[in-house]
Amino acid sequence: MRPLRASEFGALSAALTPILRTGASHVGSSVLAACALTLLRHRTGRDTDDRVLGEIEQVVARCLAAGDEPTLGLSEPAPFGMDAVRGLRRQALAAAELAALDPALPRRCRWADLGPYRSLITADVLVDDALAPLDGAGASGRMLLETLEVFLDLAGDVRATSARLRLHRSSLYYRLDRIAALLGRDLGDGLVRLDVHLALKARRARRRTLR
Repeated sequence: MRPLRASEFGALSAALTPILRTGASHVGSSVLAACALTLLRHRTGRDTDDRVLGEIEQVVARCLAAGDEPTLGLSEPAPFGMDAVRGLRRQALAAAELAALDPALPRRCRWADLGPYRSLITADVLVDDALAPLDGAGASGRMLLETLEVFLDLAGDVRATSARLRLHRSSLYYRLDRIAALLGRDLGDGLVRLDVHLALKARRARRRTLR
């Protein structure tokens, strides 16, 4: 995430509300330093929701600098009220920012899509000591962390991980063996996988700046 440039801020401020105001679901919009917020009445028809969300994405994409891909964060629906709106704002910002920080998440990300991130955010559990041995692995540490996260994101599927990383399967096995040796842990153990996976996601969650 980065602050909006002056030209982007102006373009979003000028374009977002007038376009959305024509929709029956639009309540209000505001543009902040690094994001735009829109409050919508929830509709039961998913086709209607998708159409409105698609329009928002198009508006934002047109206003950002070329090459920047916006993310869209969606809160859970809730009855209207100031306390509820504050909570929904936090959900939407978390979903949008984590979608930008974690390539495993969809670019149009709902609060429900965040999975374990929701526990990490609400409980503020940001312990990443489990990753220290990989941090100390020198120049290859970053590569090993990426390999481990993709492997866990894909539920330990070696074929899918090899394809995602464009890596020969034997090279992947070598990396996984090295990761296990550095961590001193068995990656075949479900609880170990959960612990390390949460540590990886906690590290991404800690990079959030929107609150």
